[in-house]
Amino acid sequence: MGREVKMKRFLVACGLVVAGMTLFAGCGDDEEAAPAATTATTAAPAAAPAAAPADDTPADDTVVIGFANILRTGCAFCVDVEEDVVETLEAAGYEVFAVDHNLDANQMLANAEAMKARDVDIYLNFDGGITNYEATIETMGDTPMVFIDGPYPAEFKPGLYHFGANGELAGQMCGNWVVDYVNEYWGGDIDNIFGVWQSNWPEKEKMRLTECVRIIGESFPDWSMDTITLSDAVLEGEVTEASAAAFINANPDADHLVFITTTNDIAGLAVVDALDSLDRSDHGVIASHGGDSSAVAEIKAGGPFKMSVAYFPDRYGQSLLPIIEGILAGEQVASIHGTPHVYLDITNVNEHYPG
Repeated sequence: MGREVKMKRFLVACGLVVAGMTLFAGCGDDEEAAPAATTATTAAPAAAPAAAPADDTPADDTVVIGFANILRTGCAFCVDVEEDVVETLEAAGYEVFAVDHNLDANQMLANAEAMKARDVDIYLNFDGGITNYEATIETMGDTPMVFIDGPYPAEFKPGLYHFGANGELAGQMCGNWVVDYVNEYWGGDIDNIFGVWQSNWPEKEKMRLTECVRIIGESFPDWSMDTITLSDAVLEGEVTEASAAAFINANPDADHLVFITTTNDIAGLAVVDALDSLDRSDHGVIASHGGDSSAVAEIKAGGPFKMSVAYFPDRYGQSLLPIIEGILAGEQVASIHGTPHVYLDITNVNEHYPG
């Protein structure tokens, strides 16, 4: 692939031309103490609420919502999330104090201290489970916290909440899409499968891949977690691209290759680059997770990036708003909340993202 094209793709992935985790979006860990997750709906969220009318509340009484992003640079999903959180909450009359974790566990803990010092009323912590939850919880004291994506905290103490994707459901949707595509366009023939995940994820987050492969295996018994090729990388496009290129070269005569990128659409973009650089773009299809702005652009372009299970990162703020308002009102708010899931492909991408 030409240098200019690759740079353009990098800028899109960074959110500089225009998001997920999906890198980080996941159902949570296996702690038995955690309550059952709210059933995720497959309908897109409603349109953004109208801005609240301005009032004369003194500045000192303004409700401050803290938001920490896992990574602002190099993650379209993360950029999409922050933009909607800030826009939606400010339109509703709240002040937003936003910081960047920069994928650094030490910075994450420093940000918790900054949130406490700022005396935020609620802390929205998008850290994907990379940091030590317990240290953050201890730092925040009795400040209500909503963990965004990643695993559940070990215990849902009063004032702790989780908002994110459902790994099991997302994996099943991905698997059903792959089966349908392979049957319709390839006559049921798969040459090989390449999967991207994070091996140290909790089991429920791993379901984004394990459930996908299980469903594929039900229709095509040759394929299981033991027979596919795995790449273990998160937010590392160059690493994923190199692994995908090695996989493609190891299958020189294959033209029915399936790439399942469950960590984030960044991995899907990296596979596109690998296919393009080897002039094999028509030899495989990519089924991704996240549905960020970069994925939308790739699906519309009509190349090998065919589908992404959308978590609607650009509407996270809209989904979080009623949770925030319930907490502030002293209502009994459920501990676990799910984001809608829809698989985006060429058949419906313009319906969800016109223009």
